Amino acid sequence: DYTEDYIQTGPGQLYAYSTRLFTVDGISVPYTWNHTIFYDQAWGKMPFLVETLHASSVESNYNQLEETLGFKIHASISK
Repeated sequence: DYTEDYIQTGPGQLYAYSTRLFTVDGISVPYTWNHTIFYDQAWGKMPFLVETLHASSVESNYNQLEETLGFKIHASISK
C-alpha cells in the first residue's frame, strides 16, 4: 500500500510528498518523494487544504513481445 499527501499551495498548484522505507540486502533505507503539480485553475481548489491519496492492490504486467508495461491500481482520496 502507498499513501501520498497533497497540499493546495495556490490556485492551480498542489505540492505532494511521501516518505517510505525500502530494503536493500536486509538494510532499511528511508527516502522521501515530493513533487509539484500545476493544473488549470479553472478546475477549482481541493475541498480540503490537505488530502491523502491511498493506493492499494498495485499490479503490473510486462508484455515482452510488445515491450509494454501495464498497471492496475485501486486508488482513493480522503481528507
